[in-house]
Amino acid sequence: MSDQERRSHRDDQRELVDGRWVATQVSPEQHGRPATYNNYGCRCDPCTRAHRAKMREWRENRLGERWKVNGRMTAVNAPTHGWNTYANWGCRCEACTIGNSRKKRIERRARQQFDE
Repeated sequence: MSDQERRSHRDDQRELVDGRWVATQVSPEQHGRPATYNNYGCRCDPCTRAHRAKMREWRENRLGERWKVNGRMTAVNAPTHGWNTYANWGCRCEACTIGNSRKKRIERRARQQFDE
């Protein structure tokens, strides 16, 4: 099954409730789990809270894996380096710092053009 087919199938199992997509085909016991958020796309309050808590824990673990290299905190286990690693891994190596600066510059220009 392709990703598009999976997404389409998942969309068939959700309903919009109070402005949030809720997986209606899963049992009540499955709500409030990060897996329901990820696998079924459920955005109910319990699933969203569980997903946020899991992501917070994951980020904290990654931040603990940084080492100081040449005076900068560096995520040595990160698969790539750029703006994403700067934001999500807390890496401050030169490549990540430059990547984040470029991304922020582009975002700032886009906001300025939008405001004009």
